[in-house]
Amino acid sequence: MKRSRMAALFAAAAGMLLTACASIEKNDPADGQRGITLSPLFSEHAVLQRNMPLPVWGYAEPGSKVAVELNGSKAETLANTEGYFIVRLPAQEAGGPFELRIADMDTGAVKVVPDVWLGEVWLAGGQSNMAYPVGSMRDVDLTSPAQTLRPQVRYFRVPLLTEPGELRMLPGGEWKLATPESIAECSAVGYYFARKLNDELDVPVGIIHSNWGGTMAEGWISRRGLMTMPEKRSALLSDKALNAPEWWRNYEAKFVHDWLLDDHRELGKRFEAARTAEQRAILSDNVGERENWGGAEIDASAWTEVKIPGYWSENGDALNTNGSMWFRTEFEIPEAMAGHDLKLHIGAIDKIDETYVNGVKVGATGELFNEKVWDLNRVYEVPAAVLKSGVNVLAVRNISHIYGGGLTGPAAEMYFTDGQEKIPLSDRRWLGRIEHNLGKVGGIDYPASMYINGILYQNMIAPLLPTAVRGVIWYQGESNAGNPWNYCDLMKTLINDWRYNFESPDMAFLQVQLAGYGPVKDFDDNSSWALIRDAQRQSAVDTGNLLATAHDIGEENDIHPQHKADVGERLAECALRQSYGRESTTGMGPTLNSADWGADGSWVTLRFVNVGTGLRLRGGDTVKTIYVSGQSGEFVEASGTLSGDSLTVTLPSGVDMIKEVCYGWSNNPANANIENSDGLPMVPFKVKSQLKKE
Repeated sequence: MKRSRMAALFAAAAGMLLTACASIEKNDPADGQRGITLSPLFSEHAVLQRNMPLPVWGYAEPGSKVAVELNGSKAETLANTEGYFIVRLPAQEAGGPFELRIADMDTGAVKVVPDVWLGEVWLAGGQSNMAYPVGSMRDVDLTSPAQTLRPQVRYFRVPLLTEPGELRMLPGGEWKLATPESIAECSAVGYYFARKLNDELDVPVGIIHSNWGGTMAEGWISRRGLMTMPEKRSALLSDKALNAPEWWRNYEAKFVHDWLLDDHRELGKRFEAARTAEQRAILSDNVGERENWGGAEIDASAWTEVKIPGYWSENGDALNTNGSMWFRTEFEIPEAMAGHDLKLHIGAIDKIDETYVNGVKVGATGELFNEKVWDLNRVYEVPAAVLKSGVNVLAVRNISHIYGGGLTGPAAEMYFTDGQEKIPLSDRRWLGRIEHNLGKVGGIDYPASMYINGILYQNMIAPLLPTAVRGVIWYQGESNAGNPWNYCDLMKTLINDWRYNFESPDMAFLQVQLAGYGPVKDFDDNSSWALIRDAQRQSAVDTGNLLATAHDIGEENDIHPQHKADVGERLAECALRQSYGRESTTGMGPTLNSADWGADGSWVTLRFVNVGTGLRLRGGDTVKTIYVSGQSGEFVEASGTLSGDSLTVTLPSGVDMIKEVCYGWSNNPANANIENSDGLPMVPFKVKSQLKKE
């Protein structure tokens, strides 16, 4: 699209800033007087929400008069007895760059924050699929400005904290521009969401990342919000966490004395250093290399047959451990590949690896105790001289010092190739052998766990309040799949809780339905992920929000699928429809609106909203993953016919009547193939009839 005057101005300003200076801070108070401290949200490169009153807060000298100015708009207030102040500047149109100027009119202290822009601000929340960074994307060239330079996109990461007390100010964080130098740590979903909004709206877009892998929805709801849920209220009132004497008794013997002063990552490093000295000595001993476990001559008859791709824990209790494990398989080279250098694609490996072909090391990724490489695809060069005619051996030494380990694929990314032909590796017979068994190792037992109800809200949401944001994008639910039945109520509570606390009763809250994961199935009545998706759908309907579907873009062997650009752009379509009134997009996939049941139960016509110009099939000419049940409750595959905004399902043989019909109802319904005219996939559903057989 054409660049507007604002875009050109922004690019010019950003170009200067990339080679320019840090924030201007001019504090010259008299001795004994305090300077001005702002929330880190109001720092150089910040994006503030356009067309809304703008809260600005911080600390100054107690009782002093504070004046705040931005782009000609001014507000004044008094700091309270603690020095805390907050003003609300009038709403302004998009633009910049501006200086945010804060002055203590009593002491003369002045703070000036440069390169502040007005645009669109969204909060990106949830767990690891939202936290998943651009730097872990397989197909992104971080050095390519065309892929990673977007001056109008800026992001702010909220520090990971679990302190036992509600924070008023963030302890750190800074705004960063989306550049090849900085983009690696940015949420991939957040980045692609912001990039599409920037393309469509031509205004700056700021993303505030407040997310944490593995977390549950309960951690992100305020205590006040949780107290509105009867089943949570009793648990909160009886929970002794952070209050029980046994929790704190002799804690200095377990934890460094100043743990409260460290952020999560720094504290983690200190604990890891203390506990890993012995592990390092053990895991550094590469017994398998010394004894040539990767060679053809080794007797592997006592090794265990294992599932590859997969995690260690998927291969029985004996391998559900931590330490180091060897995996090996045999392969033959086709005549067409003989004598050529090959490239080995081994897929992602959880934690570190050393990889061998015929006993020769051909590649390695990661160092001991490096957790950042657990999801990176490995690609290694294999010289022709290492290979031989007949049977060859591929072996991988996999080290996992904490949580899970494994060769996780996906299957499609595991093969040898000469650039034209492939030798698949996922369908071969793989053997495994434990080298060093450390036993099952979990996370650090922090004094304040991220699993405590409400603790993430009080540490990572409360200090953002009451910043002005347009809305929230939310990718979470995997960690709640063990108890999916209350997830709808949890999400409605969370959404209403945040709307109240952000002082924005209609704030958009756009969820991502869980991506497909695990073996592809057209139907599974026991699927917990299907129940979570349905809870996401229902909570979105009940709170007046759209949501992005992702069941069609998951990966069988990776809970963190690579299609983050698709997810971000689908969320942006939701935002364009819901928050910006873009009528030209449906915003989300087709959603069940009503069901008309035949009187004898021989058919049902389902009607949908968000269809655009009509429903259509994505490939093929047959509706897939439609299942119905009769009076017996047993589900049978059925056929369906599309027409405009409706899907008609007819009674299959062997079923007395249609009592219940579902679509895409499994953990990984990758074959589900109905979409709307915008190409957005149908939201999975299960609906029951009230008809009774006479």
